[in-house]
Amino acid sequence: MALLHRDRRARDRLADAAVEAYRADPEHLAPEYRFFPQPLHEPYSARFNAFRGQLGDAQGVPRSDKAGRRRDVERQFRFFDAPIGLIFTMDRRLEWASFICYGCFLQNIMLAARARGLDTCPQQIWSLQYAVLREHLDIPEGEMVVAGMSLGYADDSLPENNMALRRLELEEFVSVIEA
Repeated sequence: MALLHRDRRARDRLADAAVEAYRADPEHLAPEYRFFPQPLHEPYSARFNAFRGQLGDAQGVPRSDKAGRRRDVERQFRFFDAPIGLIFTMDRRLEWASFICYGCFLQNIMLAARARGLDTCPQQIWSLQYAVLREHLDIPEGEMVVAGMSLGYADDSLPENNMALRRLELEEFVSVIEA
């Protein structure tokens, strides 16, 4: 794991470089690992599209507003203006099952932050910026960029921080097998 320098200027230089790389060629940024299968199949495709639509509506940015959506991505690369930005890496020799452990690790950081009155936002999108991150943070080639995380205080006046998300019914994701 790499922690961005506490100096906000260093974090801002990294964010500026990430935004610049995104603006230069947004369609060709590729993550170090695949986020989703292509094409994303059901029911996950419908869930993903419903969430993105709801998020865009909350932000006042419909899916058809490409400029607005790009501004949203740029906000992500600025850690949503949180005072701390974390970047998480993992030894690339590890296997896919290691992502389960890594997810637990990320969740523990998020729970510990919440217990201390802080808010977090995990950001898989930072994997798209592995080249910029390697340049600014000297991340070795043997490490894969897994995610970033914004750490600070949520702005509860933003509609996207107050979205009421639909919860799946138990039957939608659990199979009960009687033995």
